[in-house]
Amino acid sequence: MGGAGDLDQGTTPTDTDGDGIPDDAEAELGTDPNTADSMDLDTSGYTFLEVWANS
Repeated sequence: MGGAGDLDQGTTPTDTDGDGIPDDAEAELGTDPNTADSMDLDTSGYTFLEVWANS
């Protein structure tokens, strides 16, 4: 009955430009990890953030 205890939250992935998409995922998407471009549209008409979040 001591509660849930401590949870290991791991490490936060690097997001150099602070746009919400980790740098390694930006490399896979073909976006620039140094430019906050997550709200730009890809060829499908979705933002890169939407594409990454639903991949």
